[in-house]
Amino acid sequence: SDAEHILEQVEASLGEKYRKEHEEKITELSNSHQEEVARLMAQQESLADEVRSNMAEVMAVRDEMGGLRDHSEKLNLELSAEKRRRLEEKRRLVERSAAYARTMAQKRLRHISLGIAVAAVGFAFAGTEYLTQYGIWTSAVGAVCTGILTFIGFWKNPDLIFGAHLAKVRECAFQLKMAEYQLDGDLEQFVVDWDTGRASVR
Repeated sequence: SDAEHILEQVEASLGEKYRKEHEEKITELSNSHQEEVARLMAQQESLADEVRSNMAEVMAVRDEMGGLRDHSEKLNLELSAEKRRRLEEKRRLVERSAAYARTMAQKRLRHISLGIAVAAVGFAFAGTEYLTQYGIWTSAVGAVCTGILTFIGFWKNPDLIFGAHLAKVRECAFQLKMAEYQLDGDLEQFVVDWDTGRASVR
């Protein structure tokens, strides 16, 4: 019938309309999905580039730190070697100061010895020169001369007689020489063996 035919045409027209709307929505969703996928892929690639860049920076910083560490170790070795060299120079100057001090003490000892010898000769001369005039002093002068000549025997063991004085002379000369070398502030770093004149680091 005509009504059925019209109904079929209306249904076909409505079906075509809904089909087109459905296809348009699917196309729209597909395009939107593709754009989102492309955006996410671009974002992922950007993040990957950033990670690679950061890794390159990290490696560069690590290499730089390794170079700085090697340079620091080299500087520490050079500094230690310089400190040892300077300490050895100071030790030699301390020994030179000790040698000077020992020489001054020996000179003082020789002067004392010469003075005693001169005094002994003087007393002996006085005893013989005035023996006839002052016979009463003969025994006394002889005793004094004998005592002085015995006293000269300090050469065998001078420390028993002049040890403290000579040590003071030696110490003053040592301090003076150390000050001359501008090492008076470094005395605590060294020990001097006065028997040998050798200096060692504490």
